[in-house]
Amino acid sequence: MFAPEDQRAAAYATVFEKDVPALFGHLERKLKEGNKFYSGNNLKWVDFVVAGWFTNAVLNPKSKNADQWAAAWANAGPKLKAYIANF
Repeated sequence: MFAPEDQRAAAYATVFEKDVPALFGHLERKLKEGNKFYSGNNLKWVDFVVAGWFTNAVLNPKSKNADQWAAAWANAGPKLKAYIANF
């Protein structure tokens, strides 16, 4: 994060309390009911980008801030969780 060292804790708190839940909510709303993936039932490039980010950052126990990612993921919506489970 690009913030002075003494401001990083507060900045991360804001990201994980407000920004990440908002992002997860946006991604949840973009998933259409009955579709496995963002563009229907067939994988497209967008699915690889989104699922890759989840795999590398959100769900990776060795990623930076893994505990905060895990807490955010616990509150993610059911459609988003089902989408990631399809991978």
